[in-house]
Amino acid sequence: MSLLCRRFGISRQTGYKWLGRAAAGQGLDALSRRPHHSPGRCEAELEAAVLALRDRHPAWGARKILAVLVREGTAVPAASTVHAILKRHGRIVAPAGGDRASLRFEAEAPNHLWQMDFKGHVRLGDGSRCDPLTVVDDLPAGLDFVEGGGDGWDCAATGSLVTCIRPDGLDLDASSSFEVTVSVGTAAEGDIVNRATVSSPTLDPEPTNDADDDPVTVIPSADVSVDKTHAGDFVVGQESTWTLQVTNAGPSTSYGPLVVTDTLPDGFTIVDAGGTGWDCGIEAQDVTCTLPTDLVIGDAEPIVVTVIPQPEAEGPSTNTVLVTPTTFDPNPDNDEATDDVEVTPAFDLVMTKSLESDALVVGSSATYLLSVTNNGPSAAADLVVTDDLPAELAYQGAVGDGWTCEADGQRVSCALADALAAGDVAELRIEVQVLSGAGTSIENLGSVSAAGVELVSADNADSSGMAPVVAAPVPPTPPAPARGALPTTGSDVGDLVVLGLLFTALGGAILLLNGRRRRLV
Repeated sequence: MSLLCRRFGISRQTGYKWLGRAAAGQGLDALSRRPHHSPGRCEAELEAAVLALRDRHPAWGARKILAVLVREGTAVPAASTVHAILKRHGRIVAPAGGDRASLRFEAEAPNHLWQMDFKGHVRLGDGSRCDPLTVVDDLPAGLDFVEGGGDGWDCAATGSLVTCIRPDGLDLDASSSFEVTVSVGTAAEGDIVNRATVSSPTLDPEPTNDADDDPVTVIPSADVSVDKTHAGDFVVGQESTWTLQVTNAGPSTSYGPLVVTDTLPDGFTIVDAGGTGWDCGIEAQDVTCTLPTDLVIGDAEPIVVTVIPQPEAEGPSTNTVLVTPTTFDPNPDNDEATDDVEVTPAFDLVMTKSLESDALVVGSSATYLLSVTNNGPSAAADLVVTDDLPAELAYQGAVGDGWTCEADGQRVSCALADALAAGDVAELRIEVQVLSGAGTSIENLGSVSAAGVELVSADNADSSGMAPVVAAPVPPTPPAPARGALPTTGSDVGDLVVLGLLFTALGGAILLLNGRRRRLV
């Protein structure tokens, strides 16, 4: 027997008991522990009265039923006896596992459930009666307790369960109100109903007004913003880009569509606009991009706007972009963004230089013609022509409409007062002196520059070419006079003879007239 009991893990006493039952034909079913006699058991009439009250008032507990029976003159031993009767007849069913204190009450939508419970009265230290009134609010998903209370109510939360207690209860014809503040999460979006229910240990003759509903619509809220940036320099005639970045900072999804509007300043030619997921259109200076889908928290795909600045856009320029969400935006101040750019002019200046004579004559002056052509597209401001004269040439001066020149050593710098418009030509003449000691040829180089971007720098300088240098012409030498002869004066002798004869005849005529005048006297 010992070996058998050890094998099945039972005591020898249990083994012998089971063998005895089997021999008596009782089998191995567990026997009832109920006593054979219960002299203290309640009368059947008492049990029937307890069950009848419970069936009429399913919410009444043992203490409530006991109070009613006592008031009706029925003798009942204790509230625990009433509780035992209810339990024995299936009127009270223990929860399946766990403690009732941790039982959660849930509803399908926020504020569909409010639970209130009167704990019953207690005697305080001074002998006064305290009837605590308790309100329990099991917040649905998406609502989190922040604070609550007022008018004698004390509120606290454990997880989603908010418990508010008013220890003093309510007097006849009295009322009390308090507030419960919650934070609203995205899970609560949509239509919800806030239901409040009140109950009391005192019998309520009109329970139909113990609850009230307040329907609320929780709208989504998404902080959508836009930012606008550019990369690199903006130059007239060259492609440049702006980048538009839309961001959703939450807390909700921003439901589509979202619309971005970018009105470009005058002087910018729009080449293209677009981004992944965006539907963009261009009309005059307006770029409109629409995101038809929802934007969750985070960045949308960027929008890139490609433009070509024109000459009229030169200088500072400001571009403003606006995003318009469909979902409520709690911070509309960041729905607009600006970006400032400086548009630099661009042009193609062409320099040509030539000598206005066939050669350079030592000791004589010479003139160089410098011509500057602006092929655009922008006007060229602060235009300067530079001529580095060779050592064999000395600067004498310069002539040209609107030009001001000065020399620093061999470098001659000439500035044009006004901007040279696209398509215009400006001419300048520089006069030099050819110094002695010059070689057989001289080359003179000139260049031009202006404020802005030069598109073709190869034609900003030019040479006059190799100009030949010649000596000054020598005057002819007169022939030497013959020995003993008078030197030649260069006068014509025949003319002198004729002149002498005239003077002789004139003198004779005067003498003849004087002789006749004496005879008459």
